[in-house]
Amino acid sequence: MSIFKKLQRLEGNGKSDAQNLYQVLMTPTYSGRNYQRHDIGENMEIINFLFIDYWKPRYLLNHNTKCAYEFMNSGAHLVGVGEVDIDWNSLKKIPEDYRQRIESRNALFPSFIYRFENGVAEVQWQINPDGRYWMDEDGYGMTSDVEFNIYGFIDTECRIVVPYQTIKDWDQLKIMRAEAEKIVASR
Repeated sequence: MSIFKKLQRLEGNGKSDAQNLYQVLMTPTYSGRNYQRHDIGENMEIINFLFIDYWKPRYLLNHNTKCAYEFMNSGAHLVGVGEVDIDWNSLKKIPEDYRQRIESRNALFPSFIYRFENGVAEVQWQINPDGRYWMDEDGYGMTSDVEFNIYGFIDTECRIVVPYQTIKDWDQLKIMRAEAEKIVASR
């Protein structure tokens, strides 16, 4: 039975959608061979799913509130990412194919939710992989592509607190984290 049918069966039970999704994801089905669970700190967990031979972060679980949120859909597109969740000013000089991937929320390439600290987690969205991504086991097919990532921060309800953007250096991520922590602490 699909997750959507399981959720439909839970409708009308007085719980929120996030609580119902959590209930479904706590069943053994989502610990099986196509799913992988990882503790990411502060009683938060991600459920990765197998997508074209790669593990991708699909769901975010908050064990404190017993709620779950969809981070990525089954087609490897980010959900819950609106126009305001992307710092388009930082992306003015990117190639058109990168822009199209961002506009369509395409997360085909490796993307990650990192550990929670002080109520926020860094998220990395890879827009373009380096050329090694394309090579086979013998090294053929490698291209000259350069890896391109954008970064943001989410809270424990999978809401984007600091928009996805390019960074100039790792110190900028520290500044973004401090901003995210300040926003979450003020709620």
